[in-house]
Amino acid sequence: MVEELLCRFPMWLEYSGLPAMLTKEVRTGAWSVFKKLVEIDCLHNAEPDTFEVSVAELSELVGLKPATVKNILIKLRRKKLIVCFLPEEYEEEGLFKINVPLPTPLSAKRVKRKYARLFPPGRDFFRYADKHITETDGDDPELQELIDIYLNTIGLKINIFIIDELRLIKERFDIRVVKEVFAQARERKIKTLRWIVRKLMLEEKKRDECKKKRKEKRTRGGR
Repeated sequence: MVEELLCRFPMWLEYSGLPAMLTKEVRTGAWSVFKKLVEIDCLHNAEPDTFEVSVAELSELVGLKPATVKNILIKLRRKKLIVCFLPEEYEEEGLFKINVPLPTPLSAKRVKRKYARLFPPGRDFFRYADKHITETDGDDPELQELIDIYLNTIGLKINIFIIDELRLIKERFDIRVVKEVFAQARERKIKTLRWIVRKLMLEEKKRDECKKKRKEKRTRGGR
């Protein structure tokens, strides 16, 4: 019998003051959206990392209208709780990453002191509390190269949100494939990052399908 798939969630976030802060400073339902993003990250990544989900799926999971969910996601990004790339269509998958260290009203250390009985030694991992590797844009030549490619392909207007989106792309996809897709965009005179991300996702799905078919073929041949 296969057990039902269960999502984990870092309990300390519920005691950090974040639920009340999001309800007050963003809107009702913001905590539900953020919590679901965290659950998806925990489900797919052993350590905080990039993941994909569509606004339409989030809407279904939290019981809010897609337009409301998208508005909340934009505000969560402005508050530096998440980094994300949002496509125009609700049904298309977006790229997401929970920011680390996560800015919470109460720090992980204060939560541990205040609720010591809930977080004894061995149960105090506090996912999202600490950034194990501190990296600046200047120390990341691949990101800087990608920024230069963006400026040469899309245009000279760039801001911190676009840089975050480029960082997500760099972390999520093979940099060689990213460069190839940017080259295709230049050749076709396409000036939108959305086309590039959509193309990257489609190319990855094609490669995954080819790998699956080759594996199935080898399996059949080995019988």
